Amino acid sequence: MPEQEPQVAVERVQLGVRMEKRMVQVLKGLAEFNDMTLGQLLEEIVLHSFEPAPGHEGEMCASPHGQKSLAAINDFKRIYGMDYDTHAGYGFYDKQSKMNNQETSEVDADPAASALRTATSIQHAATECTRQYVAGMHTGRIESLWHVHYDRPLWGLTDYFQALEVLPEEAVRIVRHYQPGPHLIGVMTRDTQATLAPYAALGYRPVSGTSVEPIMTKSLSGFTAEASAYQVQTVTSEEQRHFYNSVIDPADPHGQIQAEELHDAHIRLYYVEQDGVCACTGKIIVPSPEAIVVEPLATHKDYRRRGIAAALMERAQADAAALGATRCVIAASPMGRMLYESLGYGVAGYHQSFVPTAGG
Repeated sequence: MPEQEPQVAVERVQLGVRMEKRMVQVLKGLAEFNDMTLGQLLEEIVLHSFEPAPGHEGEMCASPHGQKSLAAINDFKRIYGMDYDTHAGYGFYDKQSKMNNQETSEVDADPAASALRTATSIQHAATECTRQYVAGMHTGRIESLWHVHYDRPLWGLTDYFQALEVLPEEAVRIVRHYQPGPHLIGVMTRDTQATLAPYAALGYRPVSGTSVEPIMTKSLSGFTAEASAYQVQTVTSEEQRHFYNSVIDPADPHGQIQAEELHDAHIRLYYVEQDGVCACTGKIIVPSPEAIVVEPLATHKDYRRRGIAAALMERAQADAAALGATRCVIAASPMGRMLYESLGYGVAGYHQSFVPTAGG
């Protein structure tokens, strides 16, 4: 293989596929280990699988994995319980298809729980689309927890762990085994009171003031925008990017827009200008053709309660619906909740933040 491969311009497209759960967990872990996106890892595996080993055509193909990667794969397979061999795929069957004459799977038996699972999965996919723009940010799974690590502390934290349908005792066990630095556990729940006592007993307390964020969703099927007096613009130039960033905290790497994001098909940026001021900003992430995630809108304090944020949302939703999106997800602030409820959003669940108590 040459030391440096020639550059090849490609057009990447979204691909919606279903794969065996443990295999996907191993692939995500391996991608994080190799500092690649999941898509880049799959491209590498496919390209090597298309290249037969010389003299073994039809029997053996090239492998993209070196010794370190193979060791990591074995670790991830053990962690996630991927205990089947190369040929097991011939015997795979979907659990749901084996349910004799049952129309509803276990996941769908509780629609409310299913809605929170789906919203959480969409949010994770959105994070995977944008983490490349936050220097030193890494994502992956540690056993049953979703994990984000920052090489340099962000907002005083190096690690974030998210628990969905994980018992508090299990979540805290995993976190303590990992031995993180300053960290936060985000619990996805539909009952914010039920989590308080168990986490308190384990040495964790809610984050003061902003411990609970509603996870809100809305169907975009058949959506049409209402007329608005405000002109909502999209960010397409460097001048507009700097104008957008002028009202974003410079210390917020998630909020500040990088130049590369202007050319990322997964990201759409909207703003409303009033009196020469960037009155409202909105970042829309498109993790798949069917769904969008709205980062919390930011409205200048002098231009609130004028319907500007609602106008921006109407435009963003209409654009998404026109391109085939059927669902929108947002983690709302307490103040933003009223806006989103007025636009037809419902609460799928809550994100509840816990940090260690003194000595916890």
